[in-house]
Amino acid sequence: MSTGVKTLLKGLKNMSKLSEKIKEIRLENGMSQEQMAKALGYANRSAINKIESGQRGVSYDKLLILIRDFML
Repeated sequence: MSTGVKTLLKGLKNMSKLSEKIKEIRLENGMSQEQMAKALGYANRSAINKIESGQRGVSYDKLLILIRDFML
């Protein structure tokens, strides 16, 4: 397996862990996907749904909000 493929697979594994952690934080705080979306500045719950299912990544500015507000 090439180094590039290994790096890609590692990134996907890390993204999956982040997706799981975001869902965990949301549930621990008793928030719906809609509430978490608003807290992060998204227009609706669709973005959170896609993040939690691994279909979408999280931008740097949203990560900063997660760190600041939820101590990610």
